[in-house]
Amino acid sequence: MINARNVEKVKRGATLINTARGPVIEGLDFLHECLQQGIFGAIGLDVFPDEPPDTSHPLFRDPRCYLTGHVAARSPISQQRILDTMLKETLALLHGEMPNPSNIVNPEVLPRP
Repeated sequence: MINARNVEKVKRGATLINTARGPVIEGLDFLHECLQQGIFGAIGLDVFPDEPPDTSHPLFRDPRCYLTGHVAARSPISQQRILDTMLKETLALLHGEMPNPSNIVNPEVLPRP
C-alpha cells in the first residue's frame, strides 16, 4: 500500500505511522529514501516489513524515526481497554446478547438480525 507508486500522492513532510502490518510498506530502504527526499518528515513504526527487522539498517539511527518492537499496544491504558472489551463481549455472549460485530474477527459466524 505504501510504495513508490502511491507515495507521490503524499503531502511532502508528512508523518507516516504504521501499527497495522509490516508488509503494507514496501521496505526499510524505501522508507529511508523517502526520509532522505523529504517525502516523509518523520516515521513511526511498531511493525516492520520483515520481522525481526535488521537493526543495522540506517533507519534505526535516524532521529526522525520512532520505532517500537511491536509493543505499542502494551501500555497500561491500552491493555486495560483490551481487557474491558473482552469482558464486555464475553458477558454479552453469556447473556445471549449480540456482541459488537466490529470486535469479532469472523463476524460471518454471528446470526443475522
